[in-house]
Amino acid sequence: MWAIPSISTGSSLTQFLQGIAKQKTKQAAAKAPAPAPAGSTTASGNVQVGGSALFSQIQQTVITALQKAKTSGSTKDPNQIVEDSIASLLKNIFSGKSPAAAASSNPATQLAFQMALKSAGITPLQFQGDFKAAVQDAQDDLAHPLPTGTTLDVTG
Repeated sequence: MWAIPSISTGSSLTQFLQGIAKQKTKQAAAKAPAPAPAGSTTASGNVQVGGSALFSQIQQTVITALQKAKTSGSTKDPNQIVEDSIASLLKNIFSGKSPAAAASSNPATQLAFQMALKSAGITPLQFQGDFKAAVQDAQDDLAHPLPTGTTLDVTG
């Protein structure tokens, strides 16, 4: 059996999660009478800087996305499916549309995650690349969000 390299301790994930925690802490502090301590779970996001609860949610998101692609007969590249699903999850968590998971990963989830990746032909190294690209996508999206109410002309 193969294992996913230590992605949850990677510097880009750690920095991204710390950024989310700081943002959520600032948002919670603005709404609450007393500020939340740095690195704690915020009232609105349940973000854990250690990342195990978030990584559990990432695992579930990837498993679901790969299963849906398989059952629908999708011909989309599995690596792109993984990247897109993780980026979407991270964007939703940061924007407050979806709170981070409160439960941490368990051995059954980890095994299902590894099997889903393996059956899609995704190696641990490929997943690491997909993950880094998804984090970058989410960071880029957060750095250049469209203002609320922006109208896009897509008619050409």
